[in-house]
Amino acid sequence: MRLLATGLAALIVPAAFTAPAAAAEPPEAITVVEVTASSSDGNLPESTIDGDLTTRWSAQTTDPAGPEWIRWDLGEIRQVGYLGLAWHQGDRRTSQFDLQVSDDGATWTTVVAAASSGGETVDLEAVELGVPPESGLQTRYLRYLGHGNSSGNGWNSINDVRVYPPNPDGAVVEELASSLPEPDPDAEPWTTPGLVEPDGEPYALTPPAPATGQTVNVLDHGADPADGTGDDAAAIRAAVAAAEPGDEVYLPPGVYDLDTTVPADPTTNIALRSGIHLRGAGADETILRSALTPQTPSGKVLRGMGITDVVVADLTVTSTFDGEFSDDPSADAGGGPAYGIFVSNLGVRPSLRVVIDAVTVERYQRMGVRIEKSRDVEVRGSTFRDATSVGGGGAGYGVTIQGTPLEDRYAYPDDSRHNVVRDNTFEGPYLRHAILLQYYTHNNLVVGNRITGTVLDAIDLHGEDEYLNEVRGNTVISSRAAGIALGNTGGTATQHDASGPGNWIHGNVLQGNREGVLVHIGSPETLIENNVVVRGHRSPARVGIEVRHAPRTVVRANTITGNRADGFWGIRLTDDPGDDGHGAGIPTDVLIDGNVVAANSNGVRIDAGSGIVLDDNIVRGNTGEQVRIDDDADVVTEGEPGGDPACDAPSDILDLTDWKLTLPVDDPDEDGQQPLEITQPELDGYTAEPWFVPLPDCDGVRFRNSVDGVTTPNSSYSRSELREMTDGGSELAGWSSTSGTHTMVIDQAITHLPNDKPHVVAGQIHDSDDDVTVFRLQGTSLYVTDGNTSTYHLITDEYELGTRFEAKFVVSDGAVRAYYNGEYQTTIEKDFDGAYFKAGAYTQANCGNSQPCDSSNFGEVVVYDVTVTHE
Repeated sequence: MRLLATGLAALIVPAAFTAPAAAAEPPEAITVVEVTASSSDGNLPESTIDGDLTTRWSAQTTDPAGPEWIRWDLGEIRQVGYLGLAWHQGDRRTSQFDLQVSDDGATWTTVVAAASSGGETVDLEAVELGVPPESGLQTRYLRYLGHGNSSGNGWNSINDVRVYPPNPDGAVVEELASSLPEPDPDAEPWTTPGLVEPDGEPYALTPPAPATGQTVNVLDHGADPADGTGDDAAAIRAAVAAAEPGDEVYLPPGVYDLDTTVPADPTTNIALRSGIHLRGAGADETILRSALTPQTPSGKVLRGMGITDVVVADLTVTSTFDGEFSDDPSADAGGGPAYGIFVSNLGVRPSLRVVIDAVTVERYQRMGVRIEKSRDVEVRGSTFRDATSVGGGGAGYGVTIQGTPLEDRYAYPDDSRHNVVRDNTFEGPYLRHAILLQYYTHNNLVVGNRITGTVLDAIDLHGEDEYLNEVRGNTVISSRAAGIALGNTGGTATQHDASGPGNWIHGNVLQGNREGVLVHIGSPETLIENNVVVRGHRSPARVGIEVRHAPRTVVRANTITGNRADGFWGIRLTDDPGDDGHGAGIPTDVLIDGNVVAANSNGVRIDAGSGIVLDDNIVRGNTGEQVRIDDDADVVTEGEPGGDPACDAPSDILDLTDWKLTLPVDDPDEDGQQPLEITQPELDGYTAEPWFVPLPDCDGVRFRNSVDGVTTPNSSYSRSELREMTDGGSELAGWSSTSGTHTMVIDQAITHLPNDKPHVVAGQIHDSDDDVTVFRLQGTSLYVTDGNTSTYHLITDEYELGTRFEAKFVVSDGAVRAYYNGEYQTTIEKDFDGAYFKAGAYTQANCGNSQPCDSSNFGEVVVYDVTVTHE
């Protein structure tokens, strides 16, 4: 026991130790007629009087001077001997609190100050009220002031309360733990990853029951879709309350201001109900705009706890936040609600059969969608962007799936499994993680998502025992950390360390991330296969697949090509320093089998390891080292690395994300002769022999166009050339020479000239009207041009075909500066707008001045790398 006192004392004793004699029984508890609280996170105050230790009240104290509270009303003044309190996670942590009493609910007397729970049981603990429990005191109201818990996170969580009359046997409480649910004795554990049953047979998600009843229009309940016309949340709540299971609540086009919260839950704008769908007119048409701020801890726009058969579709969830966004992971910026959509269990009752479809979630602090201790929940076809914070402690996540910390509950109803995140779009840079799995969640599927520009690991298995999950067919582009990571640092408070066993990472396309796949901190038995890692052309890209302390990892049949960032390695095994005393080690029993590692800066590197097997890998055409194995590493090589490098298309070598391609061939879908244009996403994986193909060694791309090629309307010459785009290739680039700094660097060689007029352009700046300046070869003379002055600046008159060189343009302050192999050449002073870069082969000859007039007469440029930056 422990005795804590400031003034009056409180005696807090775990229930197992309170009874003075085996025969002692607690008296019948006094009935609580009403319970209220200062706040909650959706775990409501009435859960403390339902007799169920699996439900709770929770609220987070963020200001010690203003603690969260819960108040129990006995209906009249009664003689109270002591309390029985059961705390959430009461066997893992202590909770700090004061207790007050009042006769009228207005004037309060503190009877317990600076007290702490025992920290040894989830059952009721006896709490004395500063007087002997045999005599007690008189009061009508009791108020608990919560000062957080020993984890240091400010949360106050009470599962149950009993108010006892005086007892001559002392502070004896009931034993409730025996009523806790027992695990299913027939439950079998899972051993196969993905959406499967325990026996490995496929599992099909059960969809929500369809809406077959009435359509309840929120306008009929007083909502006003006009922007800024006052609170609409109450009207939407009224519509949800009026609906019956099987009905659909419909929100017509408009902006709905959510200024108020659920009366019993001040953290939630709208509470979802089982069997009732919520549908808008489209994510661009129906906007739910929450006024929740960080001053409401755990604020939620839409909340469903223990719900079933619910669809939320075709709307946007946003907030009134209008501050600056930050992509600094150490900053504490933020605003808006904590959560966009919150789906969780209620006690041991999970949420089941919930679909979130075609929804946009933005301007939230922590998580766009949170799925906790639930099953058969699917998030699909939705967009996540613009989190207001990407700082630590759970900020800036797109979708999270989580189970129970430190406990695998596969045999319990609230097990976290069989959830799906499918075909969504995650738009950085204001996302810390796009998709995160944690806390013993298992057999979930993450598939077909497109993720760009996250601050940290895009798909993060968060190092808290998540296991047997399948991550398949996702595209991850330009994460500042890993595209996919298993295991996580984070210190002892949450014990981030290893992911669980058996996670399956396959069929993903990982482009330009710092690491394509990272496995560390002791995460065991991960299968990494058939992934493609490409376009790591610049920092922070450093490795395709990195395995640290990750026992029995299998790296099989992956393709890692065309990653040219300085120091990049295709596959690397290395020491793991661990984190805060756990997770350190070296790779052990790792199989690297049947991978293609070609045309990168470097191939395969093994710095440390035991029981490492290299078997039948193709490692060739990397510009630096092919294979490096440390002398102290225990490695068995079966079959010599080598074979033909594999690059199926130019996009395996060059980063073509923000380009389109023009070719000297006719577009069959256009009337008359028009050159064929290839845009994203078709440009990914596209090749056209002989005009646009990778070199056999996968170290460059050949651009060729013949004198008889099809020309663009404003030119007499054909081209095989890239044109700069933006937004992933969806929009034409157009910038100004007087604003910002714009740079293009081309690593290239001019390899063939047409007959008679041996002129080729290899890199240019174009404005809204015409070319501004180009690199132009005329015979053996290489020039920088100025508009129509083709011989403006001579670089060399002794250029030999096939000589590799670097061409560079830097545009700023109304001037273009040209460089050749890093040496300054000339400056062209000119103000221009609507500008864009071009790279490839633009032959300056046609059938009127060059013969023969066929495809054997051509210009050709090999591009080894091209980069564009705008600052």
